[in-house]
Amino acid sequence: MRNKRAWIVPALTVLLAALAFYLPPQLSRWDDQQLMDDPRILQVEEGEGLAESLRLTAAEKLMLLRGGSLSFLALTGEEAEIRYILQDGEGGAYISSEPEVGEPAGDSEEWTARLAAVKRELLALQRAGGLPELWTEASGPELLDGGEILYIDSSTQVNFLVYHMELSAPDWGAGVTVDEQTGKILSLSLRWSREAPPSWGAAGAAGFGGAWRDYWGMDSVDPGWNSARVNDILASAQAFSNSGGDSSGAGEVVFTYDGQTLRVPLYGWCSAGVCAVQWNM
Repeated sequence: MRNKRAWIVPALTVLLAALAFYLPPQLSRWDDQQLMDDPRILQVEEGEGLAESLRLTAAEKLMLLRGGSLSFLALTGEEAEIRYILQDGEGGAYISSEPEVGEPAGDSEEWTARLAAVKRELLALQRAGGLPELWTEASGPELLDGGEILYIDSSTQVNFLVYHMELSAPDWGAGVTVDEQTGKILSLSLRWSREAPPSWGAAGAAGFGGAWRDYWGMDSVDPGWNSARVNDILASAQAFSNSGGDSSGAGEVVFTYDGQTLRVPLYGWCSAGVCAVQWNM
């Protein structure tokens, strides 16, 4: 009996060593064969979920949008762009654009909720000095139409959805582009009749640069943003409207974020009976 036990231990050792050498490759082959027999297809939703999990801040999305490295997919209601060519007094031409939108996409409840959210954003910007005094909480704008655009970063496949809304009020109208995730307004075009220009109040537009810096979560705004050109476009709405014939002006406000520079264009123009200011268009 003792002799049998003596040879069993070495035999088991040899067997275990052989299994350790041959079994892992065989298990791998069995696993590969099983995958070939029963393949697992990655669903599109899983890929989208991965991209959406890489959340971007509003400031990061603005950097991508101004950098021009994004492709986009126009969703329901988005088919074209309107382009405005603005000529300043020094012979320079400036081009801006905003989406042309059709009927609002999705159900009406979604767009009603979006309108309520945009009203809150506009009112907050107005109180912070980022917009002129347009209305009170009791007299907000109405939604005319809207549409959606999906932007995609081709290098990372990170994507984000924005929607454009056309708003109407008795004395003014606006086009706003909003980040779906954060609810932040990324760009806007404010229009009014020449006879009823908006007012910035007693403080004027002195808080404009700081208000948008804080609103977008930028690190800083160039202290020289309030140049004569920018101030004329923003704060001189009354003079702009009373200039008589057609007129236009262009400037920019420079922000920094994470060591990068963001130059945001600002345009103003009057033609016939309508005047407008376009911010980041």
